[in-house]
Amino acid sequence: MSTSWTSAAERDPEFEAKAENVRQRPKPYKSGRVKDTREIVVRPNCVMGYRVTGALVEMLRMLHTVQQCP
Repeated sequence: MSTSWTSAAERDPEFEAKAENVRQRPKPYKSGRVKDTREIVVRPNCVMGYRVTGALVEMLRMLHTVQQCP
């Protein structure tokens, strides 16, 4: 878990709730912009990128939609 994600989740329960959704069911969300990643929309202008490796769900980055990725 990255420091920036932890900070966002601690400040905003909506981020924490979305992260918990991903932890419980990581597969239904869309493929990410970077190979082998997935994304969940937290708000219309904010996307959370993550990677699933076996039973591990790794939160990679919070991204405002105007930011370029990677």
